[in-house]
Amino acid sequence: MDHPIVSVGFGEDYFSTTSPVIASMLARTHETIHVDLTASSPDLEEMVGRIHEAVRSLATRGVRPAILGYGLGSCAALMFVARNPGAGRCLALVAGWIRPPAKMLELASLWHMTEQEGAGSARWGVRSVELVMKHAENWDAPSQTANIPLIASALGRCGTVDLAGLLEQVEIPTLVVGCTRDEFATLAQSRLLFGGIENARYVEIDAGHAVLSERPFELLDHLERFMDFPTEFPPGSVLAPEPA
Repeated sequence: MDHPIVSVGFGEDYFSTTSPVIASMLARTHETIHVDLTASSPDLEEMVGRIHEAVRSLATRGVRPAILGYGLGSCAALMFVARNPGAGRCLALVAGWIRPPAKMLELASLWHMTEQEGAGSARWGVRSVELVMKHAENWDAPSQTANIPLIASALGRCGTVDLAGLLEQVEIPTLVVGCTRDEFATLAQSRLLFGGIENARYVEIDAGHAVLSERPFELLDHLERFMDFPTEFPPGSVLAPEPA
């Protein structure tokens, strides 16, 4: 089924100059509006405002989109949905978090220190981020095309997130996707999201935080099935992962 999508955080790659393949796959079969973090974005509220504009543009045609959020984009997507009941038809949160875990905060602090050291140290900061976001089995070589302004923008905002007071306000069918080897947002935070949203279903993928590049087809399968049939499984369901 062809459902319009507002995707948040799916169209940018921290470690490449090209968009993640999943962004183009979604756009191939769905009318898709991408809302992505930019180096110039002042804060999450600016992202939430751009989600609102995208959803409003579809609402003028009587359309309620699926809202998909990844990473920091999932935080912005949840904020929007909690404040605007009924604005979307369903919500998917991939590798998100309620509050930043300790390792995420430490990584942000390390990045800030390398920034202060100057451009020569930035590549070591990039390497540190990449080592955390990608898990060992999918590691081949360090990136040579890292989007340094985007990484700085993301790490500058991750520590400001606190969504605990919003979870009960999410009413539309929700899919939470946790990544078993996520050392950045952590699997524990995904499970807390699932437990805190009454109308949520849950699935785990064997990937690190960089699931968009590590397991794009498996993730796409889960997202497509959920968008086609958001209420196929009752709230509280834990879905089986794709066979290896």
